Amino acid sequence: MDYYQMAEKVLYDLWYEYAERLVEEVIKACNMTGDQALAFRQIYLRPNEFMVVIK
Repeated sequence: MDYYQMAEKVLYDLWYEYAERLVEEVIKACNMTGDQALAFRQIYLRPNEFMVVIK
């Protein structure tokens, strides 16, 4: 794995962690029920829905 691939993986992981925290904060702020929270996570935390590209 070269440096660009490692950097892309690190950035992808960081971005996913950030997105995950943001989704959890929205769920709390909106007082979502368990089913609503599950649906919200399934919509907004789909793996591979975004890409990190280093140019």
